[in-house]
Amino acid sequence: METARAGYATLVADRTILRYHANYTASEPLVGEAVRRCYAKQVDTVRRFLGDDNAVQHWFGAGMLDNVVAVLGLTDIDEPWAHVLTGR
Repeated sequence: METARAGYATLVADRTILRYHANYTASEPLVGEAVRRCYAKQVDTVRRFLGDDNAVQHWFGAGMLDNVVAVLGLTDIDEPWAHVLTGR
């Protein structure tokens, strides 16, 4: 899991990429339907690799945290609260 998260961190190092993330436009009915289908496929795939629902929830939770860290540039902030969220 850590290797995949590191790869994702590299992908979103350019913080602007998250601005185009479909989750943020899911209130549009057609986009929302497509995003839900995509998540359903992702859950199935992650469950096959990780094996149980708790692991799937952890995976997605970690991904959301990674988004927050990337968007807020927390790896560049030397504050105790930022250290907690980045795991430093």
